[in-house]
Amino acid sequence: MSELNERFDGIMRILARDIHKRLKREVMFHPTRKWRWDFADKEKKISVEIDGGEFLSQKKIQDPHSKKNNYDKMNNGVLLGWRTLRFRGSQLKDDPIKCIDQLKELYELK
Repeated sequence: MSELNERFDGIMRILARDIHKRLKREVMFHPTRKWRWDFADKEKKISVEIDGGEFLSQKKIQDPHSKKNNYDKMNNGVLLGWRTLRFRGSQLKDDPIKCIDQLKELYELK
């Protein structure tokens, strides 16, 4: 698990214990692809993706195949009924409370 995912997990453990118990790490969601959500609640079909792109090399960020695959993953998740929040690493570092509040709000919508 990445450093950013560990950070998010720790923030959830402190600020949202009830949600922390529900969200599992590295959850496969597609019937034929090996795609995984960083964190997911299969019962409610809620997932969280942590994007660390701003911390990766420029080559990785600009790789068109990686971007296309990521879009395919997100779109297929929507087609399968998933509701996904995406956070950048900088969001977790700069305003973790806002990230958790948005996740709590998504749970209230379900």
